[in-house]
Amino acid sequence: MRKFQRQNRDLARTMRTHLIDLDEFGVWDDDYKRFLDRRCAAFARELSSKVIRRDIDERGQVPTFDDFEEIEVAEREMVETV
Repeated sequence: MRKFQRQNRDLARTMRTHLIDLDEFGVWDDDYKRFLDRRCAAFARELSSKVIRRDIDERGQVPTFDDFEEIEVAEREMVETV
């Protein structure tokens, strides 16, 4: 990144358009965990600003099987009937 910074004076501004803050995200310290945590938080904030909030967002949803679990159950039931 330091090489890119020398070649691109607008690097910080460009990275902000990708939701990356070079000074706060651990880029210069090569701190991937910090980078990942901060970038995920930045994505979450950005997405949250685009979502139209509904009542269900406050109430939550009834837990159901995960899609993969549903497929596995269906496959087992098909094998059992054959």
